[in-house]
Amino acid sequence: MTAKEVLRPVDVAAAAAGAGIPAPGRVRTAADVPELHLAWLAARSARWLVIGDGRAVGTYPADSPAESKDTVVAPGTDETDTDASLLNTWATAFEEVCRTQSRDRHRTGVLLACHLLLSILTEQPSLRHDEADKRLRDRLYGLDWRSGSLALDPFSDRVGRFDGVLRLLESFAAVDSRAGRVALTPLGRWLHEVVRASQVTPSLPAAELVARLVATDNSEEVDVLLAQWAGERDSIGMFTELLRAAADAGPAARDVMVEAVAGHGPEMMPALIAVRDLPTLAAHAADVLFSNGLGDEPDATQTRWLLTEFMLAVLHRHGAQAVLDEVATAGGLTSVVGGGHPNEPELREAIDAILEAGGRPRVLRLKVELNAWRPRPWRRVRIPAAASLGDLHLVIQILFDWDGDHLHAFTTENGLRFGDLDEAEDEHNARLYRALPRAGSRLDYLYDFGASWKHTVTLEAVDFYEAADAVEGKPPRPVCSDGKGDAPVEYWDPEDSEPGSVPFDSEEINKRLAALAGQEG
Repeated sequence: MTAKEVLRPVDVAAAAAGAGIPAPGRVRTAADVPELHLAWLAARSARWLVIGDGRAVGTYPADSPAESKDTVVAPGTDETDTDASLLNTWATAFEEVCRTQSRDRHRTGVLLACHLLLSILTEQPSLRHDEADKRLRDRLYGLDWRSGSLALDPFSDRVGRFDGVLRLLESFAAVDSRAGRVALTPLGRWLHEVVRASQVTPSLPAAELVARLVATDNSEEVDVLLAQWAGERDSIGMFTELLRAAADAGPAARDVMVEAVAGHGPEMMPALIAVRDLPTLAAHAADVLFSNGLGDEPDATQTRWLLTEFMLAVLHRHGAQAVLDEVATAGGLTSVVGGGHPNEPELREAIDAILEAGGRPRVLRLKVELNAWRPRPWRRVRIPAAASLGDLHLVIQILFDWDGDHLHAFTTENGLRFGDLDEAEDEHNARLYRALPRAGSRLDYLYDFGASWKHTVTLEAVDFYEAADAVEGKPPRPVCSDGKGDAPVEYWDPEDSEPGSVPFDSEEINKRLAALAGQEG
């Protein structure tokens, strides 16, 4: 398999033959054969293909009752457990394929366009092709600007928007297209009802909205859900209601809601003032209010309480290994406990359990290549897994002797962008273990949008360091272990016949990295 867990190009022809698909010509990627690629993605998301150690294994049982089923249970009727499981598996596979086919940064455009066509067919279950096409275009252009920007261009240039939506829905049997007409199937109707039931409206209980926000990975999606829920509520009243709902909903819920309020600026501070007497929000409120010039600086007890809260949120969202990584870079276990947090025992137990099982904090071995230069220079660096993308930005600046005076941005494999651009996510809250989840994962890093210095960051391997160092708060500093090729001079006189270069000097680079980590000498 490739690093993205799809077929290698060299294996596509054989796989296509085995699946009864006409043999493709030369392909650059498995995605060049959509019939095969979409089926692969669907099977992978359904766990009928399990991928590990670079190989795929089929797990769908030959004697499964699913093979004998040729009907679908209509929504609202009784279902066996097998029926419900099959329907949910089918819906999961559909959503995964839609996300993979989307080109927008949050991978939601194709899914939105498909849901719009299903909604149109729910209103009138059978339409001529041209009428369905027109109604979809009208519905797309009638969206608000944020939603419309996701769905207006989700498909490749060689597939029309309506044709692309129709082909995808047909491949999942959600619509039936014959004799120039498009009709909704029972599967399509069921999917539409599931989607409609999950939509955020102003009547949704605040606690349910908070739960959905916890499952959201980026601030833009949070803003979309908040806008859908707001209705006639004023902003301060809305945030106060949500903060109260989050107060007893756990560390992850409180973290998301306080971050959302802080992200909307000083005018939202009255919402935090209104809830600062709640025990689980008092330290959060003190921290954010102080950063906005309102109130005293949090004391040592509140700071430790917040660190414990943060670690618990990481535990609930990303697991014990991520907590061990975080504790190592936060000053050790003694730095994140002792603030009187009621759930501190849970954190200690999770850390003790993973240490007893032989767990150790992770160090990522990254290869950073400068693409727009020939011959292509590269550097290899080891950096703690809990370092942020903001930390990695500073490291790359040292690796290639950039001066940091220009804008920059990271782009992940799923299209999220982080950096110092206004529309980018906060790079200081993005951890490397999330941005580079497995060996072979990549990031794009662009520095100086004028000169356009493009870099590729690849996770080559995951190493570990001593658990004792993690508990004591002694993570390894970033170290450049290897490299090749001179880096270009950032500023050079165009009148010079040849641009200058900066020779690769690992000793000098590591001196600067040590100083960056505060461990010089």
